[in-house]
Parts: sequence; structure tokens; C-alpha cells
Amino acid sequence: MATKAELEDAHTRYGQLCAEVARAEAGRTVEGALAQARTGWQLVFPALAYARRWVKPAALTAPTVDCVLRLAPPLFRGDALEELERWYATGTRTERNSLPDLPAQLQNAREALVRAVELWRALSASPSAIVRPADARDSAIARIWLSVGAVAAGPNGLRRVSDPRQPARGKCFECGTLLAVPLVKLLEPYPCPKCRAPRAFALVGRTS
Repeated sequence: MATKAELEDAHTRYGQLCAEVARAEAGRTVEGALAQARTGWQLVFPALAYARRWVKPAALTAPTVDCVLRLAPPLFRGDALEELERWYATGTRTERNSLPDLPAQLQNAREALVRAVELWRALSASPSAIVRPADARDSAIARIWLSVGAVAAGPNGLRRVSDPRQPARGKCFECGTLLAVPLVKLLEPYPCPKCRAPRAFALVGRTS
């Protein structure tokens, strides 16, 4: 069992990480914010344990978990949601009870990811395609896309800024292989020539 000093150290370091993630997101570097949030899984449960025992807030919160749930769907990062679920499963019953709503939140995030893919495909249908957010979930997805310049808002709805059928450079999360394929293909796992299996790819740039 961790000592109070060890838990306090984790709580302090987690607070610092949360501040870094918040600054990255405020600076509109949402990919960076998501990546930073994923570096601190080992701190979350100890930080929550310290808060529960000695800080005693009205409600326990895990801002990095909230960041992943919020940003992964519009960034098409299903791998981040899978990683979050795997981490949560490693916790003891007491640790998981500190985030009792997470299973339902993960399900909602997966549904938002499916919706994000639907919206992006609708925007990819033609150069003049316009999509109007239908509800609060659509609007949350649109806010992230607007913040990174992926779409622009007009009087009739959203339009894409660049043609998703144009080549883009992707990097395999498993082996680091770089390849150029149409941007729309990177919305889902794509066959990696080195792994010889479908993999998630990070968008690392556009090609002309």
C-alpha cells in the first residue's frame, strides 16, 4: 500500500500534468493536449486516493480522463478510448469506484466517435458539402474541428476547409511507419505495410 507521502507526490505531479494539458488545449494544440493526457495514467488513481483521504473535495475529478473523453472522438482517436478502458480495468474495485461513471462515459465517447466519422464523411461527399450540427454532441465535435481549422462555420452550417480526398501523411501508432494516403482513409484503421495489419494512424501532415 502506498504511503501518504507517495500519494501526495502523485497528487502534486498529477496537478502539474493537468495544468499542462489545460494550457495545451487552451492554446488550440488539441492533439498535444490529448497526447499529454495519455502520459499520466499511473498518476490518476493515486492522486484520487490522496484527494479522497486528505483533501476531501465535494466531488472527485480526473481532468486528464475528461480530456481524453472529450477530444478523442472528434480527433478520430479510438485507440485513446481503448487505452483508457484498459487502464481503468487495471484498478481495484475501490479505485474504479472513484470514477463510477467512466464506463457509461466511455460508451458515450464511442458513440460520439461514430458520429464524428459520419459527419466527416458527409463533409467529404462533395466540395460544396455543408453539414449543420443536429444536437449538443454534434456541436461539441464541431467546436474541436473549428479550433484546429479543419472546418469553417458559415450561415448554413459547417464546410470542410481542405479536401479530405487529398493525400495526407500518417504515422502508424504501433511501428512508426509513415505513408501517404487520402486523408479520409485515416479516419479508421488502415493497413500498415510493416505491421501487415490494420492500424490506427496519426495525421502528421498534408502532402501537395
